[in-house]
This record gives sequence, structure tokens and C-alpha cells, in this order.
Amino acid sequence: MVDETEQKQIHQSPGKPLSSKRSNSRRSVIIVLLGLIVAEAVAGGITWQILSQGIHKIYLAFAPPAPTSAPVVHNINSATFGFDPQHTHFNPSENLLTLVKVPHLVLFWTSSAGSSVESSPAVVNGVVYVGSSDGRLYAFNSQTGATRWIATTGSFVRSSPAVANGVVYVGSDDGRLYAFNSQTGATRWVATTRGRVRSSPAVANGVVYVGSFDHKLYAFNSATGQILWTASADYWIFSSPAVANGVVYVGSDDGRLYAFNSQTGAKLWVATTGSFVESSPAVVNGVVYVGSFDQKLYAFHYGTTNLIVTSISPTSGPARGGTTITITGHSFTDVINVSFGSTSANSFLVVSDTQIFASSPAGSGTIDVTVTTPIGTSIANSADQFTYT
Repeated sequence: MVDETEQKQIHQSPGKPLSSKRSNSRRSVIIVLLGLIVAEAVAGGITWQILSQGIHKIYLAFAPPAPTSAPVVHNINSATFGFDPQHTHFNPSENLLTLVKVPHLVLFWTSSAGSSVESSPAVVNGVVYVGSSDGRLYAFNSQTGATRWIATTGSFVRSSPAVANGVVYVGSDDGRLYAFNSQTGATRWVATTRGRVRSSPAVANGVVYVGSFDHKLYAFNSATGQILWTASADYWIFSSPAVANGVVYVGSDDGRLYAFNSQTGAKLWVATTGSFVESSPAVVNGVVYVGSFDQKLYAFHYGTTNLIVTSISPTSGPARGGTTITITGHSFTDVINVSFGSTSANSFLVVSDTQIFASSPAGSGTIDVTVTTPIGTSIANSADQFTYT
């Protein structure tokens, strides 16, 4: 999150580290690994999962030797913010930490970074990768906390690393995206933007996508760092992109959620919220979810965008029809039909993107009032019901 004071500082000097009120109060960061001790455990494998608590600590947990019927432990060869390019935050391979075991977590090891950690860790093949406000990316042994290597950037690392095909990608407040060898920390390549990179990269199909405070979303070749395309928003892109089915979704501090073609950068769709969108979208089952500084969580339905009826007034009328109702909702501009149940309205007028006037046909019972555009029909819900009297 960028507060108002920090935004002014960033705008004035986009390439220099900030002396924010948060960094002043956090001089050291301890990474804490928690061990889980369960008395009845007698054999099996080890794994762990990231938890968090407090300002300066990252808590990790491991499951001790499991019973002979222990579940299979899966090797994870890549990691990104939100677990996958769609940001589902769901790890199907985690099967050792359970409701019974979690209450028994205890301290296992600690390891220090040079300053505060706002970056989220990525864990791949026994190594924990995490950035710090000291301008460095750290690689720690996941079982001992020993430092494997440290790589240096030119400013704060508040971006969260993504790991794919033996490479760690991370952004920096120096305006660059870095690619490091995951085993040694050696620099593979560095790509430059014209603003701070606090967005966390997403890697999909040989392309690294990341936002910048220069108002742009970048697509880089993951092997070389070559710019493939850029796409523009109207303000900073703090949000981390999500990739699904050939589309890249990302929020902006201009208050909008954008969808771009993942291969060309062509703008496909834009949705507007009431304030900054620094939340990172999640794409699951045809729905795009994202939060906004307007204190709302938004869900955009794939295929019908945000087409929905949120209220009607009045909610009842005579069976003979002819009642004029006001329909309120979203994305009404291209509406081509209004239906009362399975029967079309006698007539309707699209007043705006959020309002329609419609005349009810004859009918009976309680029905749903739905609206249709060339790409779909609004989903029936309790707010769109009309009762014939």
C-alpha cells in the first residue's frame, strides 16, 4: 500500500529510495521458521507452508515425520505471487499441515535480512527467496535458514519474486526488473522501466509480465529480458498481473482493472472502480476478483463482463402487464433485450450504463427480470425479482 505522503515522494523522485514512516521503524527483519512437533508422528517426509504475523517476521512451518500412511510430498519447481499465474493462492500439493497439526507450531529457526520485508516469499526446491528494503534479494535454505546467496539491486525490493526454469525474477524501486540464477544468484539479465517496480512479476509461456510506476504493463522475454510489448494505464501500476487463457489482468492506481492480450498487449477490456486498484486480481472459474481502495471487492463475470441487475422498482405489478419499472445495475449500454421471465418486455429504454426503463408484459407469479447484450444475459438473482399481483 502506498500512502498519500509516500505517493508525493515517489512522484517527485521515482528513481530514489524513500525514507518512509514504515522503513524508519523497521531496521531489521527476522525470518522465522516454525517447527511442528506432534508426539504421535513416527515416520515420513517434511514440508512447510508460509504463514505471517507481525511487522518484522515471516513464519514458516514444517510437519515432522508422519505415520506410515503419510501423503505424498510434491516437489515444486516454480513459484509466483499468488501461487500460480492466475493468483488463485491455492496449493493443491500441500497435504501435511492440517487443522490438528497447525496449533502445535513452534519456533524452528530464524534468519536475518538487512531491513524490513514487504516482499512475499517464494519457495522452490528447498530454497526460500524473498526481497528486502535493503535493496537485496535473499535465498535461504528452507530447512536450516542458512543463507544460500544474496543478490543486490539499486533500491528497495518490495516486489515478490517469481521462480521459473531456474531463474528468479523480481522488481526493484530502482525501476528495473531483475533475473537471477536461482542456484547461484548470478545476474542473468536486467530490464529497465521508467518507474518503480513494486508489482510482482508473473511468468507464463516464456514471458514475464510486470507493472511499473511509469503507468505501463511490460511483457519481457523470460530468457533474454527483451521487451516484447508495453501497454498503458492512466496511473501507476502497483498491482501484480494475473495471466489466464491468453489474457493479462492488472489493476492501476487510476481506479481501473485492465485486460490485455497476453501476446500483443492489445487492450481487450477495462472496468472502473471507485478508487486505486493496488490489489492483484485473481482469476478463477471464469470470474475476475479484485479489491479497490473504495472499500469494495469486485467480481467480474467472464463472458458477460459486469452485466448484472442490482435492483428493480417497483417490484410488483398487475398480471395484465403495463407496469413501468426502473432497472438498476451495470453494463447496460449495449442491452438489446429485457425479459420478464421468458417473455420480452413490452418496451424498454436504456437511459444510461446503469439504468433502464421497461414496461412489463402480462404474466403471473414471481419471475426474474434479466437484460441481454450481444455477449450474454445477466445472471438471475434475488434483486431482480418481479411479482405479478
